[in-house]
Amino acid sequence: MPPAAVRAVYIVPKDAQPWSEARVRVTQAVEDIQRFISHEMTRTGQGERTFRIAREPDGLIHFRTLHATSYLKAQFQQGRATALHLCGRVAGPPDLTYAEIFLVEAYSIRNGEVTGDIAGYSKRRACVSSLHLKVAFREWLHRDDDFFGQIFPWISPEPILKWKHREGFQLGDVAGAGFGTIAHELIHCFGPDNHNGKKDNETKYEDVMGTGFRRMRKFLQGGDTVGSCVLSQRAAEIMSKNLPDAD
Repeated sequence: MPPAAVRAVYIVPKDAQPWSEARVRVTQAVEDIQRFISHEMTRTGQGERTFRIAREPDGLIHFRTLHATSYLKAQFQQGRATALHLCGRVAGPPDLTYAEIFLVEAYSIRNGEVTGDIAGYSKRRACVSSLHLKVAFREWLHRDDDFFGQIFPWISPEPILKWKHREGFQLGDVAGAGFGTIAHELIHCFGPDNHNGKKDNETKYEDVMGTGFRRMRKFLQGGDTVGSCVLSQRAAEIMSKNLPDAD
């Protein structure tokens, strides 16, 4: 049965502090990914289809905060398989009625280098480090100033100098990569499992399911989308089996 909607789960390890903006920010990110899917499904001839969002009465995404009092950040940082396993231990078995985006408050920044950022999926559960959400700001997408060396208190008291999941050092590039990472893992929950793009018409450098997720900025900025990330024809056809018809 296709998932009825997307909802969010926020996991806070024993030695981490919750981020007060997480619920609002994940709602915005998922809304933008919803719009991206609708655009790409239409472009690839699958109709104006996209996933639904499970919402609370206030309009924000259905959101659970779970305090993982038995686990430390470092335990979640031991790789995607371990992170997914621990998420399951904390949240319980998956409810396949939904696709879930898990946000784990677990990453480290030492001497300016980011380590332990999580990205993976299993059984309709996408799992990413909260760091990806903490840079996925709509208001950053049009900013060309340098991310390198700046301090963002909600991320870390020290600047980020090295981080593999970004395309360039502009704030807009880093924000786009944050949105793209979340999109990539969430899309997996709707069927596509391809990573290298070799079976698709688009190159892996554009495909959101390849390395093209880092180009999400171009799409979200609006206007000319030449050079932005895309959903491949193959991925769109797979997703069409797991998405509702357009309302």
